[in-house]
Amino acid sequence: MRLALIALIALLGASACSKKTSKPPPPKPRCIVTARLPDIAVDAVKAQAPTCSVTIIAPDATPFAEVIAAMDQLAKAGFVDFGVGDAISKLPPPTAPTTATRTTNEGMIIGRFDDISSAPLIVVSQSGDISVGGETVAAVGDADLRTKVGIALVKHAPPGVGSAATPGAIVISAHASRTYADIYRVTRAAGDLGYTSFLFSSKN
Repeated sequence: MRLALIALIALLGASACSKKTSKPPPPKPRCIVTARLPDIAVDAVKAQAPTCSVTIIAPDATPFAEVIAAMDQLAKAGFVDFGVGDAISKLPPPTAPTTATRTTNEGMIIGRFDDISSAPLIVVSQSGDISVGGETVAAVGDADLRTKVGIALVKHAPPGVGSAATPGAIVISAHASRTYADIYRVTRAAGDLGYTSFLFSSKN
């Protein structure tokens, strides 16, 4: 009887192990394609759109106009999620084909439009001033840029979006003459605050 009980326990244990190992693997993280300026090989990565998100890397002094032009090329190739440097989109791939460019009063906007209706707007002026909700809150060279932008985003959050809400999309609109380094600092600040999707707009 004792031997039979031991055999039964061993059988149950083996069954439990097989159930644990038969679980499907977790979904793979979304791939990130890197496009480096000044030369981007759009054709080489086109087949991966829109499964992959694309991040732009460029020399710090690269004008934002050139960054936007590169994003526009990639959007035409099928990419919909954009980032700069290590500030990247954290959204899953879109479930259906979608467009990544739109022309508005703010200029051309590039990115994923899922949450754009409630997305806050950060504006980087030609002088380097940063405004949120129409209020100048920082400058691109400020050491405490992240803190200032974070306070302003909470203050000017759309109705129904409190400080405890999970951030979604954010629009970063900058003058065409600002640099890649400026845009990276602002985007990184938003990414550190939890924003998962970045839309970029160029102002002339």
